Amino acid sequence: MLSGERTSYETRAWTPTAAQHRTAYRFVRPFAAGRRVVEIGCGMGFGAKLLSEVAAEVLAIDSSASAIAAVRQSLDAANVTVRVGDAMTLSPDDMRCDLLVALQVIEHLPAPETFAAMAAEATRPRGLCILSTPNALLSVGENPYHVREYTAPEFEALLSNSFPSVHLYGVHGSHRARSYHARRRRLTRSLLRVDVFGLRRILPRAVTRRVADVLGLAVKLCLIRREPQTEATDWEGEYTVAEGNLDEALDLLAVCSHAGSGQ
Repeated sequence: MLSGERTSYETRAWTPTAAQHRTAYRFVRPFAAGRRVVEIGCGMGFGAKLLSEVAAEVLAIDSSASAIAAVRQSLDAANVTVRVGDAMTLSPDDMRCDLLVALQVIEHLPAPETFAAMAAEATRPRGLCILSTPNALLSVGENPYHVREYTAPEFEALLSNSFPSVHLYGVHGSHRARSYHARRRRLTRSLLRVDVFGLRRILPRAVTRRVADVLGLAVKLCLIRREPQTEATDWEGEYTVAEGNLDEALDLLAVCSHAGSGQ
């Protein structure tokens, strides 16, 4: 079953999120040109599609069988292979590549250090590994799908244990985007305060995830109705990737390598 963590972004409520994620993939895309790319956590495959347009070949992996089934139906490209796989049990020998991509994945993992080590081993000596994660300082709120969220120093320290070079960037929002995300945080946190007995901490995780999916969609629909334009293309210019000011970034994006420079 698909969830708020894996979506096709067809619902109008998801248009800012879709634009935010596409911005990260547009940053990654030039690094994929002519290379063998492995994407771990491909979700519904819109990122794999963008990368496949320039890559020599793409292997797209996700732990959700339903997500992979949807990718197989929607993505028909000769240079793309898709398969189900758990990020924590992948073999670096099977993942060997010039570019390993894992966007919005590492916050879901119970042993992120193990994953980072696998990614480093799978990445060829002159290759790159590009990962992203939400900035904990600007997190929307509690997410039952996330094991841990990171600040920029924490993210860099985690990856530096496996890669000699880690170069951090931030996915930043325009004034409009920052206002949207600030309202989203406030509304989400106000809804969490309704749970005065902390039931979300004792209920089965499957239950809290489904409730979070419904509440998250409701929040997004409420906020997007205030916007004069709600098509995904209307948000495409609202996000950028840049160095510096990482405490204000919505997402953190790391370019990792075995060489002396991650650029």
